[in-house]
Amino acid sequence: MTVLSNEIKSHQPCIDALNHNNDSLRDFLNYSVPCGVQGRNRLSKSESSRIVGGENSSPGEFPWQISLQLITGWTARHICGGSVINEKWVLTAAHCVYGLSKDLLSVVAGKHDLYTPEDYDQRVNVVEVYL
Repeated sequence: MTVLSNEIKSHQPCIDALNHNNDSLRDFLNYSVPCGVQGRNRLSKSESSRIVGGENSSPGEFPWQISLQLITGWTARHICGGSVINEKWVLTAAHCVYGLSKDLLSVVAGKHDLYTPEDYDQRVNVVEVYL
């Protein structure tokens, strides 16, 4: 994994839950915000364009939120959301993964806008699916 900037510290306090490597991303970035605690809203409401429930959200405001994506060839597309629940697990709805091979799924964390390239998003392949 390449860290492009220290800004990731303010955007992803739970991202180590998706890290495949033996190195702990939390230790690497020295996070001080515990997993499951809402991140600071660093941008004003007018600076954010993503709408959730009628209110703007800011990058890093919901650090446990992930995008479950279906891999098709060289691309992947969002199919469901999910939540980081600990260092190794992501929780999503069963209908999101039912009938799909783990090899066709990836998890993206740190994404604020699904349609815009961002420096702090991170993608990992799904290792196992349990229903």
